[in-house]
Amino acid sequence: MSQVYNAEVVPPAGRQRYWTEAVRNVLFPLQTILKDPPHFVGVIKSWPMGALSLSYYRSGPVTYRREREHVAQDDGEPILVSFAGRSDVMFSQNRSTVVCKRGQFVLERGNAPSDYVQSDLNTLLVLKMPADLLKQRIRSIDRYSSLVFDSHRAAGGLLLDTLKSLPRRVGESDERTSDRLGDWVLELVALSLEDNQQILGSHLSSVQAAHMVRIERFIRQNLRDRALSAELVASACGISVRYVHQLFSRSGGSVGDWIRELRLQSCDRELRDSGCIDSIGELAYRWGFGDQAQFSRHYKRHFGQAPKETRRLTREGMATHAPAADSSVG
Repeated sequence: MSQVYNAEVVPPAGRQRYWTEAVRNVLFPLQTILKDPPHFVGVIKSWPMGALSLSYYRSGPVTYRREREHVAQDDGEPILVSFAGRSDVMFSQNRSTVVCKRGQFVLERGNAPSDYVQSDLNTLLVLKMPADLLKQRIRSIDRYSSLVFDSHRAAGGLLLDTLKSLPRRVGESDERTSDRLGDWVLELVALSLEDNQQILGSHLSSVQAAHMVRIERFIRQNLRDRALSAELVASACGISVRYVHQLFSRSGGSVGDWIRELRLQSCDRELRDSGCIDSIGELAYRWGFGDQAQFSRHYKRHFGQAPKETRRLTREGMATHAPAADSSVG
């Protein structure tokens, strides 16, 4: 069900506070600075999609400022993907400032202060997601920060077209379908970020980033292959095994660790899917684990509970929320 906030129904003296609270409710703690508070007009519509949410903004000039005290209030790290719809916006984070023009989008990290400045009447489309979910598809989000992405073409255009069409479909979907829509949107976000040509520059860090894009894509596409290894990745990407290990070590962790984490996350999604009837062993084998006992050990270490416990709690939750029978019939 959508949420709607409309500053025009609030007395002029209360619009600054109203808009701040509305944006906080939809996104996260921050400060809003209105250019002309008594005459400010703005509308927000928000739609939940499982762990994600999509929101639409139409408003006059405003600055969104996120300070360190706001970041400290978050439970986990949120990520925002924000599209400028009518006029340019200026975005600053991590000592970098970019201008996001109409039809472009930026990625905002929730773990650092930022300024998002809208100087004219504008419309925004904002996708919010947990950083952990995006990291399941893109290992290092940092390399995509402080860049502007095009939504006029290719994957960026497909992402924007999809987001524009979602509001009228989300309301028609049950919880399970909404979760799957969210997974699909996350895949489109990852594809849109990877499609960015700015990382393909000539300096070394950009070359490394480009290699990581290819490596991560290959791993995700072959996650179910039990033979997946650093050797297989290196061969498919035309680089040495040593170089693969070096790329991963520079950003923390190892190839094997990341492959295992992606497999665990994939199994966890299916265990939490009430429509999945496959056994735990079948799930483990399907996602590349050698045996069920090995999978269960890794799963419990990662999530803090056994796979069967996750499935039991999911089914109990579905039973709790199931509609009661109508005793008046018959």
